[in-house]
Amino acid sequence: MLVIAILIYILAWLFFLWVVASFFVFKCWQYPPYIPSFGKVKHTLLQETAKILKSARKPLVVADLGCGDGCLLARLARQFPQHKFIGYEWNPLPFYLAKLRLKKYPNVRVIKADVMQENLSSIDVVICYWLSEKGYAQKLARSLKKSTIILSEVFQIKGWKAHKKVVSQLFGFQTRVFIYHMSEQTARKRKK
Repeated sequence: MLVIAILIYILAWLFFLWVVASFFVFKCWQYPPYIPSFGKVKHTLLQETAKILKSARKPLVVADLGCGDGCLLARLARQFPQHKFIGYEWNPLPFYLAKLRLKKYPNVRVIKADVMQENLSSIDVVICYWLSEKGYAQKLARSLKKSTIILSEVFQIKGWKAHKKVVSQLFGFQTRVFIYHMSEQTARKRKK
């Protein structure tokens, strides 16, 4: 039992060191480090996404911008095989973990890319766990179609008004999943 505890401790430290190293080595502070979704807020995000996918009248394209190890996409792809899923990840380690985890799902594609350089015009639903990176809101506004729905775990998109805020928990603290409709963001922009 002690050996297992020591092994878990060592693996946790190695993972922590990888997260810190990847933050400095890959993209040099341009994007946030790999932090997996977990806890009640992860389940809230999955539930809200599932509601959208269940009510869809046609197959949708769902993108996880910064998919990490693909845990969200795996759950959604298994539950909704009629929809297509795309995971974008710039960090090599989580990208390869996602490729490995998701290879059994024919309705999932994982792309190692800088999402800020990608064409997002075919996406119907976006899920993300992003901080307010410079240019992120502008990229989404330029790239996504008016009918796209965006679900942001924990973080608000700076300057945007959420269509809905779903209360959840993270480490026992209250947080939210923010749901945005692109049509409302473009209409708001035109009014200004």
